[in-house]
Amino acid sequence: MSDLEHRRRVLGERARKLAERAAKESGRAIRTQAAVVSVGSERFAFPSAAVREIVAMPKPTRLPGLPPFILGIAHCRGELVSVVDLARWFGVTTDGTPRFLLLLRAPAGLVGVTAEQVLGFRAVHEDELSPPDDASDRPVAAITKDLTALIDVDRLVADDDLLVR
Repeated sequence: MSDLEHRRRVLGERARKLAERAAKESGRAIRTQAAVVSVGSERFAFPSAAVREIVAMPKPTRLPGLPPFILGIAHCRGELVSVVDLARWFGVTTDGTPRFLLLLRAPAGLVGVTAEQVLGFRAVHEDELSPPDDASDRPVAAITKDLTALIDVDRLVADDDLLVR
């Protein structure tokens, strides 16, 4: 592990502990800290622990035979990652262009997920969550009161179709 990675992990852990302490003091339980992004008119929250970083959208290289929701592969900080078009995969109507790529940790490597905007980071509290719509096949763990979908990253990255090898 590089010194930079070690620092990031230490700072991330400190931030998580501070947020947990603040939540306990306020009497509200925090489910997770999350990066919130938008795609079209929809908002998605990705647990911060699963997000390695968010980068400007690189130009992906298209490969033959990929499903339409995989834009190809991209080079990010010395690694090749699959670039998943979240709008196409989730069936979100949008006129926008992806401007950001969330690099998500997966057991088989990194997976890049596109976003139009990064809205920020927030604590997601247990008391603001509702169960997801059972009819949806999206990997959603819960929905917040402001209609932000909390993504189940383990379910999302478990799809073998996401990794280009």
